[in-house]
Amino acid sequence: MRIGYLAPEIPALSMTFIYREIIGLRERGHEVMSYTVRPPAKPATDLDIGEVKVLYEGGALRQLTKAASAGMARAGASLALQAQVVRDTALGMAELPEAAVKLPVQALAAMTLAEHLRRDRVEHLHIHFAHTPTQIGMYAAKLAGIPFTIMGHANDLFERPLLLKQKGERSSGFAMITEYNRRLLLEKGVPEDKMPIIRCGLPGIPDSLPERRKSNQPPTIGSLGRLVEKKGMGDLIAALESVAEEVPGVRLEIVGDGPLREALQAQITGLGLGDRVTLLGAMSNTDVLEWLSSLDVFALACRRDQNGDMDGLPVALMEAIGAGVPVVSTRLSGIPELIEHGATGLLAEPGDTDDLGRQLAASLTDELATERMRRAAFDHLKAEFSLEVNLDRLEKLFRGGSPS
Repeated sequence: MRIGYLAPEIPALSMTFIYREIIGLRERGHEVMSYTVRPPAKPATDLDIGEVKVLYEGGALRQLTKAASAGMARAGASLALQAQVVRDTALGMAELPEAAVKLPVQALAAMTLAEHLRRDRVEHLHIHFAHTPTQIGMYAAKLAGIPFTIMGHANDLFERPLLLKQKGERSSGFAMITEYNRRLLLEKGVPEDKMPIIRCGLPGIPDSLPERRKSNQPPTIGSLGRLVEKKGMGDLIAALESVAEEVPGVRLEIVGDGPLREALQAQITGLGLGDRVTLLGAMSNTDVLEWLSSLDVFALACRRDQNGDMDGLPVALMEAIGAGVPVVSTRLSGIPELIEHGATGLLAEPGDTDDLGRQLAASLTDELATERMRRAAFDHLKAEFSLEVNLDRLEKLFRGGSPS
């Protein structure tokens, strides 16, 4: 099958799950063409997915020129699209006006994308994220006369929920990465039979559970993520004080970069934790895997931010489990679908630093329970979250069947 892949930024360092799918589908014999809304701010360099065609490039005038050329070539279809965009904009203004007003501009980009789809002879368009990429992709698929599917994630559903019911009805499938998201969109009116569960699959999971390295002395907790509010790095730093009462000398390493870096460094200094907490900055995917295997515990203190955004199911938690590292996180969104408290890891209440501290301390002191959970987590990961399992589901979705 000739499949088009559309996403906000590919190949971005933060969206490795997308280009892993592209490579996996190619290895299965599919021809996959890649399209991105904009060039990635931080491109991934560890894997090459070949040419990626950029839609938003060269400013508004160039967008208008490219769209006008594509529109004149197929004037009838363009007029029909314009009528739909007008209806969608009016409907969207009642839901999310700041996003709805952008639909006419996104329709221009859709005209350009439709020409790419025709020239590349794409048979099916698959779209990651249900906000801007889908607003462009669903119009482009209509112009190109091909089916499209969507993969919903997190902020695209929680923070920017525009025309979700209509997107579901128009698509041939609106896949969810978690049951939590599926329940949310059922309330929005998305047809139940359109929403299979397809995870962001993890490649290269070993056949057997990796052996744990000798424990660090003092023990080391690690966390990885963009330094933004929803990742809860500030909560993790605050929780370290209570962990230290149970586990003397415990250290924390945080991998990632973002707008809160200076504020987090100030928090570390203010709490007198400069010798305990290290901000390591951004790290390549290859180096991340090596770093993960050096940890005693991996923690991600996810929380809902002030805009209502939160994580769906962070890939970093899957990577830690695949590396054989015990995990601690929070009861938020789809995370309990990966980490069942007391069975495959430990969970704290979001934003509760005392609870988080207790769970971290338990993971470092109760060796028998931690080993049992580590093994159960690895088995669950292989059965439900491996790339191969979820590529099977994707292929079935593209063929028009239900992957469930």
